Amino acid sequence: MNPNLPEPLEQALTLSIRMLEASHTHQWDQVASLKSEFDRALRDVGTPTARMREAFAVLASQQQQLQARAREAQDAIGDELGKHKYKQRAVHAYLSP
Repeated sequence: MNPNLPEPLEQALTLSIRMLEASHTHQWDQVASLKSEFDRALRDVGTPTARMREAFAVLASQQQQLQARAREAQDAIGDELGKHKYKQRAVHAYLSP
């Protein structure tokens, strides 16, 4: 723990890392659960100071990575849904008189 940072900011950094790790194993329900704790920790930080700048830069980078992973997952789900709909139409066409 960095003694120069307020505890809520340290907590936000820890939660951000946990969210990123969970995203790597596709545990999006855990990411969503941690997000509410993360948001609460950020609200509790108070007024940012210059000594917090580096920590906020790290948080921003981690959150950008997380959002990129979420977009990738969303695209993959969309692709799978598209394949499913195609198969569904093919089965429907086969069964239609």
